[in-house]
Amino acid sequence: MNCPKCAAALEHQILGHTQVDECPQCGGVWLRSGELAAIVEDVESDVAWMDARLWQKEDLFEVDSHATAHCPSCQHGLALVTPPNSQVQIDICPHCEGIWLDRGELRKILEEMEAELSQKTAGELVRAAVHEGLEVVGGEKGIVAEWKDFSTVMRLLQYRLLSENPKLREALLALAASSPFK
Repeated sequence: MNCPKCAAALEHQILGHTQVDECPQCGGVWLRSGELAAIVEDVESDVAWMDARLWQKEDLFEVDSHATAHCPSCQHGLALVTPPNSQVQIDICPHCEGIWLDRGELRKILEEMEAELSQKTAGELVRAAVHEGLEVVGGEKGIVAEWKDFSTVMRLLQYRLLSENPKLREALLALAASSPFK
């Protein structure tokens, strides 16, 4: 496969536990369908439940279908996509759902996901916990992966509640200290 930007031969690299194709000249990375989510899970598991699936809210994207790059896998034209609330423009193949990330874009995506997570209120995390709880029984990723997402959201909700409510934290610590079940 060749780089869609500079035509150099792509080389296999490992990111986390995922094999990707990287351009040795421009530093871009080709990800097959689902590999972005796998990398996010490996690198920054606290944001993985937010689903780095770029196709889930397709109607919210800004799409430039006049992009000139072509998919290194299937040779279809790549669409230049800007996900909602993002500064990163990503090249996506509408045919095979592969993703081309220019140098530094993966880092920017992770930073944006972390920033989005840090801005979530306790109420938003409660809604996310309900959603992830429903995904455990009917989600597309499988029960183990969905349970992991649900557990992560519940842990983050606990952290948020305790950090936003110091008196609640103190009361829980006092209750734990006075418990006869130590």
